[in-house]
Amino acid sequence: AFVGQPIAVVVDAVARLQHAWVHVVVGVVAVAVARRVAGLLPAQVDGGALWICPGRFFTFAQIVRAETRDMPFKPAPASVRRWTTLRACLERVHQRLAKGPHWYLMALAVEPSNTRQDVSTALIEPVLSRADRDQLPCYVETFNEALLPFFKERGFRLAGAGQIPTSGPDFWVLLRAPGVG
Repeated sequence: AFVGQPIAVVVDAVARLQHAWVHVVVGVVAVAVARRVAGLLPAQVDGGALWICPGRFFTFAQIVRAETRDMPFKPAPASVRRWTTLRACLERVHQRLAKGPHWYLMALAVEPSNTRQDVSTALIEPVLSRADRDQLPCYVETFNEALLPFFKERGFRLAGAGQIPTSGPDFWVLLRAPGVG
């Protein structure tokens, strides 16, 4: 159903991504997606987006339990604790701000290049269009303040911001009402 569509794409250069938090999320996503669509991806992949469809919200603990046994590496216990703290905080914010069915952009990762914005747009536009057609909002969290204008240009509005407890990173939460793009 998604072959040829940028809805579920694997990033082929996870190790080169700049932010450590993306490594684990995209790594888990890459293992899960690659296992399900083996052989269907092009040789050169410039980025990936993981959209969680309405009604299919998974907690970080559920993802870890389902996918870590197949991961090519085993994270250190301290890393797992930091990730658990981070995801627990974000899940509380998500539950508070995203009421009702919605699309959730859980991960967006793009190789650094001159076409980064074009690739990012190509990865999210199909789902934004579908959300508009189905009259559903979209939700995204980012740890990169520089991405706020990108999301705002696509109809998202800032819904919240904060910092992960115990000196964690700052984050921003954006919501997009249907039909505003």
